[in-house]
Amino acid sequence: SNGHSTELLNYEFPDNIKILAKPENFEIKENHISFSATYKLEGSRLKITREVNDQTPGNVCSEETTNLQRQTLMKISDHMRSQVIYQN
Repeated sequence: SNGHSTELLNYEFPDNIKILAKPENFEIKENHISFSATYKLEGSRLKITREVNDQTPGNVCSEETTNLQRQTLMKISDHMRSQVIYQN
Protein backbone atom coordinates (compact mmCIF):
# COMPACT_ATOMS: atom_id res chain seq x y z
CA SER A 1 0.00 0.00 0.00
CA ASN A 2 1.07 3.60 -0.34
CA GLY A 3 2.22 6.11 2.28
CA HIS A 4 4.41 9.06 3.16
CA SER A 5 7.31 9.50 5.57
CA THR A 6 9.63 12.37 6.49
CA GLU A 7 12.88 11.98 8.42
CA LEU A 8 14.66 14.97 9.98
CA LEU A 9 18.15 14.45 11.40
CA ASN A 10 20.47 17.00 13.05
CA TYR A 11 24.07 16.11 13.80
CA GLU A 12 26.21 18.54 15.74
CA PHE A 13 29.93 17.81 15.59
CA PRO A 14 32.54 18.99 18.10
CA ASP A 15 34.59 22.04 17.09
CA ASN A 16 37.70 19.89 16.52
CA ILE A 17 35.95 17.83 13.81
CA LYS A 18 36.16 19.11 10.24
CA ILE A 19 33.57 17.90 7.71
CA LEU A 20 35.42 17.12 4.47
CA ALA A 21 32.50 15.82 2.40
CA LYS A 22 28.78 15.21 2.68
CA PRO A 23 26.37 13.43 0.35
CA GLU A 24 24.96 15.37 -2.58
CA ASN A 25 21.29 16.24 -2.50
CA PHE A 26 19.29 13.52 -4.24
CA GLU A 27 15.87 13.31 -5.82
CA ILE A 28 14.08 10.62 -7.77
CA LYS A 29 10.49 10.40 -9.02
CA GLU A 30 9.52 7.25 -10.87
CA ASN A 31 7.26 4.22 -10.71
CA HIS A 32 4.80 5.87 -8.28
CA ILE A 33 7.62 6.58 -5.79
CA SER A 34 9.24 9.92 -5.06
CA PHE A 35 12.21 10.33 -2.74
CA SER A 36 14.28 13.36 -1.85
CA ALA A 37 17.22 13.90 0.47
CA THR A 38 18.86 17.22 1.31
CA TYR A 39 22.04 17.80 3.29
CA LYS A 40 22.85 21.24 4.71
CA LEU A 41 26.08 21.93 6.52
CA GLU A 42 25.87 25.00 8.76
CA GLY A 43 29.05 25.44 10.76
CA SER A 44 29.47 22.24 12.76
CA ARG A 45 25.85 21.15 12.31
CA LEU A 46 24.66 18.84 9.54
CA LYS A 47 20.92 18.94 8.84
CA ILE A 48 19.46 16.06 6.86
CA THR A 49 15.93 15.84 5.51
CA ARG A 50 14.69 12.72 3.75
CA GLU A 51 11.22 12.31 2.38
CA VAL A 52 9.54 9.40 0.63
CA ASN A 53 6.10 9.43 -0.94
CA ASP A 54 4.65 6.20 -2.33
CA GLN A 55 1.61 6.81 -4.51
CA THR A 56 1.14 3.24 -5.67
CA PRO A 57 -2.49 2.80 -6.71
CA GLY A 58 -4.24 -0.01 -4.85
CA ASN A 59 -2.94 -2.69 -2.53
CA VAL A 60 -1.99 -5.34 -5.10
CA CYS A 61 0.69 -4.64 -7.72
CA SER A 62 1.37 -6.42 -10.95
CA GLU A 63 4.65 -8.25 -11.38
CA GLU A 64 5.81 -5.49 -13.75
CA THR A 65 5.04 -2.71 -11.27
CA THR A 66 6.76 -4.62 -8.47
CA ASN A 67 9.91 -5.11 -10.56
CA LEU A 68 9.99 -1.45 -11.65
CA GLN A 69 9.55 -0.28 -8.06
CA ARG A 70 12.31 -2.64 -6.93
CA GLN A 71 14.67 -0.90 -9.37
CA THR A 72 13.68 2.52 -7.98
CA LEU A 73 14.14 1.33 -4.40
CA MET A 74 17.60 -0.02 -5.25
CA LYS A 75 18.61 3.47 -6.46
CA ILE A 76 17.33 4.94 -3.20
CA SER A 77 19.12 2.25 -1.20
CA ASP A 78 22.40 3.02 -2.98
CA HIS A 79 22.02 6.69 -2.06
CA MET A 80 21.26 5.84 1.57
CA ARG A 81 24.73 4.28 1.80
CA SER A 82 26.34 7.69 1.15
CA GLN A 83 28.71 8.77 3.87
CA VAL A 84 29.87 11.89 5.67
CA ILE A 85 33.66 12.19 5.60
CA TYR A 86 35.23 14.02 8.52
CA GLN A 87 38.65 14.63 10.01
CA ASN A 88 39.64 14.94 13.63
